[in-house]
Amino acid sequence: MSGWGAAERGDEPISAWEFRTRYLADGERHDEFYCPFCDIRLSPVLIYKDGELSKSPHFSAKWGEHLNGCDGEPAVINAPEQAPAKAHYKPREMQVPEAFTKRPTPRISQHNLSKQVIPPPSLSDITARKKRASSIGNAIPKTYLLQPIVEACNIILKYIYEKAKSDKWTDGKRNVEIKRTLSAIPLKLEDQTNYSEAFHSSVYLNWTAPRIYHGTGFVDTHDSIFTISCSENAKVNGNYMPLNITIVGNFTKSSPKSHVAIINKLKIYAENKDEFRWYVYGKPEIHSDIVVINVCNPDYLFFKDYFKR
Repeated sequence: MSGWGAAERGDEPISAWEFRTRYLADGERHDEFYCPFCDIRLSPVLIYKDGELSKSPHFSAKWGEHLNGCDGEPAVINAPEQAPAKAHYKPREMQVPEAFTKRPTPRISQHNLSKQVIPPPSLSDITARKKRASSIGNAIPKTYLLQPIVEACNIILKYIYEKAKSDKWTDGKRNVEIKRTLSAIPLKLEDQTNYSEAFHSSVYLNWTAPRIYHGTGFVDTHDSIFTISCSENAKVNGNYMPLNITIVGNFTKSSPKSHVAIINKLKIYAENKDEFRWYVYGKPEIHSDIVVINVCNPDYLFFKDYFKR
């Protein structure tokens, strides 16, 4: 398996997570994928699956092995000799998004033109491509939707909980492994952080930089403003205050597909008075006697149906 592919032979490498982001956001699909280093044809796995993933998206060399010693991955350049193991408990050394970026300008999807017969690249060509991918910074899985980052974190947590259950770990050991594993995975938000520090419960807030908050609650809508409540109060200077997320903006059928889908989901939750689990990327502010996280970009939201145990 590989975490990198290209829609055309010779294109720059794009991570499976980014292809998934484009599918979730705009419905972008490709008929074929190729290894960006040795040009063999690849099969997408879990990239075009709706709903939240329980395993990492990737590419499979379904029709034959990589050529000339290629492994489908960029070259590792200037890696620290004693870097923490990124994947001690990550299944099959999976890759996860390591950067949360702004949505790029709309990409024009072109019909695949890779039908012509092209000689396979030489060993020196493959080596040069792998080094270039790392040196120009392309070899960082990234996404501009919050959902893939939440998916990646939940996949890792699920794996560790299953490992803890099968090996009969104590709760303390399990929590240590969660902290150690997530801390070893970098994640660039507005600043450079990691998966452990990026995610916060609604109780403990970071006032200096945007973070990913999660909780459960209900949503109300009034005059195109959506207000999501939180079942737990936020801790502020030793006291507890209610926390709300507000989504403000004019969203129409011409808005990005993913934005319309998120707003429609909120409308359903509001109409049915359903409780749901929410994830939001933002920075909290105190407004009078309440803590508010304002969101103008639906890319920074992700919701899941909430099932009480």
